[in-house]
Amino acid sequence: MTQIGLPYRIRPNKFIDRELFAELVSLLVAEADPGEYAYVSMGGKHLSDHLAMYRRAGIRKLYAFDNDPRITDRQRFNAPFEGVICESHGSEELPADIQEIVTSLDANRVIIWLDFTTAEHFKQLKEVEAITAKLASEDILRVTMNIEFSNLMQRTAELTAAQRELSTEEQRALLLRRYLGVYMPRDLNELSNEGIAVAVARSIERACELGGRAADQRTSPVPLLVTNYKDTTSMLTATFRMTNGTRPLDPPKGWQFLPGEGLADIEKIVAPDLSPREQYALDKCMHEDADVIQEKLGFDLDGPAIGAYERFHRFFPTFQSVNE
Repeated sequence: MTQIGLPYRIRPNKFIDRELFAELVSLLVAEADPGEYAYVSMGGKHLSDHLAMYRRAGIRKLYAFDNDPRITDRQRFNAPFEGVICESHGSEELPADIQEIVTSLDANRVIIWLDFTTAEHFKQLKEVEAITAKLASEDILRVTMNIEFSNLMQRTAELTAAQRELSTEEQRALLLRRYLGVYMPRDLNELSNEGIAVAVARSIERACELGGRAADQRTSPVPLLVTNYKDTTSMLTATFRMTNGTRPLDPPKGWQFLPGEGLADIEKIVAPDLSPREQYALDKCMHEDADVIQEKLGFDLDGPAIGAYERFHRFFPTFQSVNE
């Protein structure tokens, strides 16, 4: 089974990622009116993120799509109310149709999530550029891409003899550029393995910048959330709000997950595997220092796991059998 077919209960990191996005949208929508927004995404057969947008942000103008008619049939069955539109088509058709979709939903603004799972990076970045050219100020675009490049350095034979004399970091940048093409910023000439996520995030931002320049009212992307998680495959998600500069678009008050300058501080989501009893014990002593927590728990739980549980506490899933 591929990652796209896995249910959320065995993808806790993606669950947290989606909940973070839903909270961000709820804060942004609160500045205006939920009735102003349409939400457009693949959604999967259970419409998980559409349900989150409705429950958390109050957005009722929902549009779902998928290449597989069997998926869209199930989407229609799982729609939370009448009026949710579910159509069979691919993401590559969205740029040509997005204006008509938004108009049909009687919305003035749109939130789009392109949840890519395959490793077709350049093609997907071209789609990001194309859809961004259709967006207006205050529209929101979220992009998820596969960044599983574990075999990247096994392709050094494709480099020239001179390139193979370069450092490992320089070779990695050259090889990654073959996937990302013109979207990979020119200043990224050396990359650590950890730097791949930043390079992809900046490439998505670059695609948004190029698309924004072609928009009817020229826009530019403002990054609000960039995450990296791995349930079965390493994925990167970047969320941008478009602005035309006529008025500042400040991040929501109290939003603590803003990416750093240059998208350098990517929010890494690693949900510790905890039983309900362990979660309950942690809840009672989470205010303590890590050493005290370890002592009270009576078993070894590393500091990063405790920190991750505390940071994502409000979004942490509880997908256990009632018998556990």
